[in-house]
Amino acid sequence: MPRRRSAVKPSRQLTKHIETMANYFQDVIPELDVHQARMLASNLVIDPPEDVILALRSMIWLQRPRKVLRDDDERHGTTHAYTNFGCRCEPCKEANSKASTKRRLTRVEHGLPEDDDRHGTYNAYTNYGCRCQACKLAARDRYVGDPRDVRSV
Repeated sequence: MPRRRSAVKPSRQLTKHIETMANYFQDVIPELDVHQARMLASNLVIDPPEDVILALRSMIWLQRPRKVLRDDDERHGTTHAYTNFGCRCEPCKEANSKASTKRRLTRVEHGLPEDDDRHGTYNAYTNYGCRCQACKLAARDRYVGDPRDVRSV
């Protein structure tokens, strides 16, 4: 009689991920015991829903170790330092603000082609400066009932 094979044994890396998530679940949901936390974690690690994948990716991205610029680094005052190093000194914030403004003005200057699918959206009205009738209606509909809109009072 052939020997029966057991379930596939997870790799060390997968086991480590499951344990890390189980510990996280126990911290967040104190009512869970160790077994429940491991079951929940293993189900999410082995066959995760799409929204869980996105949430975990963003959580990992936010918790990644940040590179730090020294105070005497010549890259201060650049968008590179702001974006890649997370520097929030005044010169870096100002450089990023100027670059964002320049990108927005370029988008507004070029506008959207007539056959673009974004016509009739709030995005086209706000970010591309499109003032066709469809985009105006989309922008108006976005603010109907908005308490900040003085016309809705």
